[in-house]
Amino acid sequence: MIDITGFIITILPIALSPGTSFTLAISNIAIAGLRGVLPVILGSGVGIVLHATLVGLGVSTLIANNPQAMYALHLFGIAFLGWLGFKLLFTGIQAFHENLALNHRLVGFKQALLLNLINARAIVLYLTVTPIFAGNSLTGFIALGLVHVAMLACWILLAGSIIIIARRKIKLNLVTGVINFMGGTSLLAVTLNMIYANFLA
Repeated sequence: MIDITGFIITILPIALSPGTSFTLAISNIAIAGLRGVLPVILGSGVGIVLHATLVGLGVSTLIANNPQAMYALHLFGIAFLGWLGFKLLFTGIQAFHENLALNHRLVGFKQALLLNLINARAIVLYLTVTPIFAGNSLTGFIALGLVHVAMLACWILLAGSIIIIARRKIKLNLVTGVINFMGGTSLLAVTLNMIYANFLA
């Protein structure tokens, strides 16, 4: 039997923590308004549902039990995260210049999807936590994946609305610069932490 309430209570702190999807969405909002969240929510959402489906089918367990596959996934994920961090940081620095063409800097569906698919944390979350609440059917895993997507979308839209209100009070390029600079710095810090934890510790 599916325990949606238990899943929501358990995953709420994770969904509300400012992770990669949140950072990318807020960056897009600062550039293009609320319409900027759509590619990030769709890309992250498809990634989450794919994780849930693969775990429900048992495919992710095979990857998790293969040290070489998990190592390659970690390596690729760290590299991609670092690239996105540099991109956001560079965009944030550029945004402080008045004549920046902001609309050409959005993170798209493919980037959000890829980042979610190679996120080892998401794989481990769906391998360890979701089975407790999903029951024994594939439908249960998919249903909880959709609940997770809905929670992520609501949180991003709420935070995005607050950003939009704040943006009306101050200059657009200043908001964009600060958010992208902070987001890029945050992603690079996560990247460096992952490099240390996986390769140097």
